Amino acid sequence: MSTILFSLLAFIIMVGVLVTFHEFGHFWVARKLGTRVERFSVGFGKPLYRWYGKDDTEYVIAAIPLGGYVKMLDSREQDLTDDLKSHAFDQKNVWARIAIVLAGPLFNFILAAFFYWLVFIIGLKAAIPVIGEVAPNSLAAKAGVKSGMEIVQVNDTPTPSWQAVVVSFIDQVGEDETLALQLKDPNSKKIYQTSIDVEQWPDNLHADNLFETLGIDIARPTVPAKIGSVIAAGPGDRAGLMDGDLITHLNGQTVHWNELVNFVTAHPNEELELTVVRNSKPILLSVIPEDRDNKGTERGWLGVGLDESVISNDWVRRIHYDPITAAGKAIDRTVYFSALTLEMIGKLVTGEVALDNLSGPVAMAQGAGQTAQSGIITYLSFLAIVSISLGIMNLLPIPLLDGGHLVFYLVEAIRGRALSDKSQELGLKLGAMALLALFSVALYNDISRLLL
Repeated sequence: MSTILFSLLAFIIMVGVLVTFHEFGHFWVARKLGTRVERFSVGFGKPLYRWYGKDDTEYVIAAIPLGGYVKMLDSREQDLTDDLKSHAFDQKNVWARIAIVLAGPLFNFILAAFFYWLVFIIGLKAAIPVIGEVAPNSLAAKAGVKSGMEIVQVNDTPTPSWQAVVVSFIDQVGEDETLALQLKDPNSKKIYQTSIDVEQWPDNLHADNLFETLGIDIARPTVPAKIGSVIAAGPGDRAGLMDGDLITHLNGQTVHWNELVNFVTAHPNEELELTVVRNSKPILLSVIPEDRDNKGTERGWLGVGLDESVISNDWVRRIHYDPITAAGKAIDRTVYFSALTLEMIGKLVTGEVALDNLSGPVAMAQGAGQTAQSGIITYLSFLAIVSISLGIMNLLPIPLLDGGHLVFYLVEAIRGRALSDKSQELGLKLGAMALLALFSVALYNDISRLLL
């Protein structure tokens, strides 16, 4: 029960923050453009609390925390004096109305960038780029790269993490003829300089084949398979795995985390027997990893994460950025996940991704609870992704959403006159039906996952 309440609280905080900021975007731009706002509501339904500001705007916190709205003065809804008409939304020129409608989603992207900025300021834990095995006669071996060395710098770019190494390597494809590396010896701690001939790299080099092409492997510490997180309704959750469980045996054989990951990945849809230590007592559990397609390759997925506390600080570091650098990285990450979200929506439309991937409020609440339990960094990152999704969803050209209104106003700007009331009313009805269908599918998926 405590987990459910915690997830509910994390969900309410998330919706409250994201919806309030979205509606504040509409509110702020409307006020700046001289439009009178009659009501600012966070949530739908019966008001739980309300007050009036000095601007005569009614501020409301309502019972159903699944959205919100800003109600502006509209001459179509009531008779207005000439003075008040100038402050009515429908009397503003079409570009002012477009700005007001666009402001809500735009503020969601700004909020996402702010969350990512906080993440980069606080600092991210990242794996130190220590090299594992080096293949004989490979590009790396010929350059004198040895197992155990840390990649400190690529050309003029410091590489505090493996992610930084990957980005730096790929950025150099097709550029310089040689790739300058600074490597730290694990024993003497001395810095060595070497270079790799990148002319020999294939044109289709990418993150998936990068290390194989170079002939190096990532050094991975041998750590116990202690569970730090369990994805709700995933295979591990359905099998009964819990946070804090220590998996000691797999099919009767002792196992550490890397062995567990490799075996699960290679055996999708196969029943596995796990010996789990929970509260100092061994428990036997059976689990069937799900088949997750990865670019045409079947890979097993358990839906659990490692408890990072078992990893020695010799293998990870916390990376901080100054405010200016963090701002640039936050914008980059917001743009990246916005593009990724649009790509996923496109695949849903074309059928490349099944509709059962849609998630509704139940899954959102579970995700909010799980990420909040994992720590402030994980929770802020989750809020950022949801804020991006909210911004993009509201820009979809579906009447009732901001994107639908934008379509109406853009048509008006092109035609020089608004669509007829009848056409707009028909669009709103169709939009309501579309949203109801999407919400029903998402809610059905949520319930189905809970029942599995």
